[in-house]
Amino acid sequence: DFHEDLHEANMAYRTTDPSKNRAVNREHYRKSILRADRLTVATQGMFDYYSELHADVRLIRNGVKWDVFKIRRQQRKPVFGWIGGIPWRSGDLETLTDWLPGFLDDHDLQFHHSGQEFDQVQMVRDVLGFGGLGQEFRTFAGLSGVDPERVTTSPLVLIDEYPQQFTFDVGLVPMSDHRFNTVGKSFVKGLEYAAAGIPFIAADHPEYRVLADQGIGRIARTPAEWRDHATELLDRKVRETESKRQLKLVRELHGMDSRAAAWKSALTEW
Repeated sequence: DFHEDLHEANMAYRTTDPSKNRAVNREHYRKSILRADRLTVATQGMFDYYSELHADVRLIRNGVKWDVFKIRRQQRKPVFGWIGGIPWRSGDLETLTDWLPGFLDDHDLQFHHSGQEFDQVQMVRDVLGFGGLGQEFRTFAGLSGVDPERVTTSPLVLIDEYPQQFTFDVGLVPMSDHRFNTVGKSFVKGLEYAAAGIPFIAADHPEYRVLADQGIGRIARTPAEWRDHATELLDRKVRETESKRQLKLVRELHGMDSRAAAWKSALTEW
């Protein structure tokens, strides 16, 4: 992960702060990385960054085990959604306030957030002693400005249950224009949406341009573009067509088997 420039709203900003956590912090993480014989990174931004610091860096983008996902059957009236844990965001959900609340109201739609916080919040407070963390652990509705009555939630789950969390028709990938995102964020969330048969709209960030150029996902640069894409995806036929195209491309280009040669080289060729 790109701990070099964490957003202050991200829980890891404080939990990995060397002045607050001397046992496990981002300075230890950095030293460990630089002492490794070889680094593997998932984004072009991290490749460029670490190549200035390390002699042997390999770019191997994330893949997805697409066969573990149940394909979403598109409903006539779509539910929009997002999957993620709020404490680890970088001001991302706030980027939705200019268009999403009004869009949902105008079309009388529901929104689903998969990944509502769980007992780890209290564990972090108890173990690391960060009593002031409460303000970060807010709701999707509170940060995005969406009417809470329009938002349903499901909790964070164990990793083997994760593929069951994709219970909506259109996925969003909101990201702020922060260096932690532009350098370190991969396109894995988009791959997961696509593998579950869910068309998605992503913020205009480097890795999502790679996917969009391949025909996977939509890119939005302004609130108007977000709304335009969302409006087009109200049509079930459009969503179904997009879902089928993306499923085919993800399976062809981004399955785990498509990364095998790169991982074999990184682990065995010296």
